[in-house]
Amino acid sequence: NKTSVVSFCTLKPKMSTKVDGLKLYDLKFNKELEERYPALAEKRVSMGLVQELQNVISYVGRFNLIEAERDMQLLILNDLKALGVPLTLSGEMVVLNAQCEFLNSVLIKEKVRSFNIDQDLEVEVINIVDSTNNVLISSKFNSSKIRVCLAELQTAGRGRRGKFWQSPCGANIYMSLKWRFNPKKLIPNGLSLALGVAIHEALIDLGIEDVKVKWPNDIMVNKMKIAGILIEVVADTSKYSDAIIGVGLNFDMSRQLGSSIDQPWTDICSHLSKKIGRNDVAGILIAYIIQALKTFEREGFHPFFSIWDKCDFLKGKTGKVVKSDGQSNVKFEGISTDGALIVVNDSKERQLIHSGEVSLKIE
Repeated sequence: NKTSVVSFCTLKPKMSTKVDGLKLYDLKFNKELEERYPALAEKRVSMGLVQELQNVISYVGRFNLIEAERDMQLLILNDLKALGVPLTLSGEMVVLNAQCEFLNSVLIKEKVRSFNIDQDLEVEVINIVDSTNNVLISSKFNSSKIRVCLAELQTAGRGRRGKFWQSPCGANIYMSLKWRFNPKKLIPNGLSLALGVAIHEALIDLGIEDVKVKWPNDIMVNKMKIAGILIEVVADTSKYSDAIIGVGLNFDMSRQLGSSIDQPWTDICSHLSKKIGRNDVAGILIAYIIQALKTFEREGFHPFFSIWDKCDFLKGKTGKVVKSDGQSNVKFEGISTDGALIVVNDSKERQLIHSGEVSLKIE
């Protein structure tokens, strides 16, 4: 469960002396840095641009290259570019080519608080990470807090059934929330569906129309995918039962950045005439999810059923259910009150599908 945050060093801001226009910091090097950049590890010195390059996506800036360390800096620059950070080298300057609003934990928390969320909330923004779910799975957790992790870029974001989730830098919202359920009770069926309804309601609140929910964990707009949910449970039956709720929401992604996505997709900004910031959207999303979790914990899926039924993307359509042992033609007939998918096959047999480990294809 060890997470590999792409931060080759741990920042210890004991000093911020300006040298050639760069901040210098005391850096505590980790094993990954030592193996990847042995010359740096041997010198054990502060190297301004290492930290500047790693934090460059925290704000728009231009940074001078220090000639004596240029080769090593270019290695790091190329590594970050390969991960999708839009950096270019212009003469002796490193330039961030991005116009997005970068995520800010303070602004996000303020937006969440505007919804009268009174729980203790911890919001962390990480520039580059393998997966926000992994961060929360591997972290220690104070049960009195709701912990949220967001990233500007994921190198190994994942969706249902192990599929890779496209996570380009600064284009979307990649977030995970850890919620502790009562370990003495089973987590009720239908959690991913309840959260799908919550995201549906959040998008409606933003002014987006034709929002649908697709069993078991996708949100659609105009028949195109705009968001997905991945829930992982970490449990110790005697102590805790934590749901790690990962959400990917497309915010403002260019066709070029999304060119490798293998299904129709859309984003928030394509459906709004007014400008809205990512921090506001992230805050609204978190608030709706927390409100839904509080309701779900008390009452289960029942309060969400009627909304899902009204905006069910699959209901009434025909298609295929693909399992590991084969596929069958079906008609989708909605969901049961506990969140199972109802299908009718060619033999007119009515079946309930509870597991998300199937693939659904619509004709």
